[in-house]
Amino acid sequence: MGKKNQVITYTQQELAKEVSTIFQGMYTADEIRSIISCLEDCIQNHLTEAKSGEYIQIKALNGISILSKLVPTQKNVNLFGVNADIDSYLKIGSTITHYFKKKTNELAFDNK
Repeated sequence: MGKKNQVITYTQQELAKEVSTIFQGMYTADEIRSIISCLEDCIQNHLTEAKSGEYIQIKALNGISILSKLVPTQKNVNLFGVNADIDSYLKIGSTITHYFKKKTNELAFDNK
C-alpha cells in the first residue's frame, strides 16, 4: 500500500490571526473573520444569480476565480440505464490563472 500524503491545513481562524498581525492591531482576528464571512456571503449570493445561458464569474482573489452556471431541468436523462428527470442546479467551479501559479512557484522557491 502506498504512503499517504501529509496535508497541512490553514483554517480561516489561523489566516485571520495572520492578517490581523500584518495590520499590526488595526483589526482584530475576529473582525477579519467577520469580513471573510461577509465576503463569503456576498460571493454565494452573486453565484446564485446565474440564469439560463449565462455564467456568473467572481474574481475572488487576484488569480482565483469562481464560475457558476445554471444547468436547466433535464427530462428523461439516461443515468446508469434508468431514465430520470434532473432538476435544475448550479454548476460551480473555480480556476487559478497560470500567472498566479507561476508567481506562487517563484515565491516558493525564492524563499528556500
